Amino acid sequence: MPPVLSMALMLAGLMSTAFAAQAEAFDPPAFTYIHITTGPDGASHARTELWEGAPIASKSFAGALRQYFAAKATKVFIISVKPGIQTPQHNSAGKRAFSVILQGGGTISLSDGTTQAVKAGDVVLIEDRTGPGTRIHFGAEGYVALTAVLAS
Repeated sequence: MPPVLSMALMLAGLMSTAFAAQAEAFDPPAFTYIHITTGPDGASHARTELWEGAPIASKSFAGALRQYFAAKATKVFIISVKPGIQTPQHNSAGKRAFSVILQGGGTISLSDGTTQAVKAGDVVLIEDRTGPGTRIHFGAEGYVALTAVLAS
């Protein structure tokens, strides 16, 4: 099993154990995330937002994710990309997703002409569903992310 997959599975197990141990709801810590959307101009835009959340009542990891993002994940997978790769221009094809970057990083070139650097530890909410989308240039360390496609 790849080390990153082992780490992700271990984290999921620890989170499930932690939630199961909670008898009452708890307040999750606030965190920042990068939100990629399609603007009224039809171009892709990125902004950093603060997610302050709400008390989590669930005692399971899956339940907490549903409450955090108000949607079920329809698919969860790990993306691993070799260093120096560049994606073609693309959008999220009508889907919402979030990625937690586990290792490496890169630069997202947005169709509004700006760029957004991403690195290990960043959380990215992707809602760029239409328009020309983005192109991603993966850095010298490559890129590994845990990604969940969310139900609409």
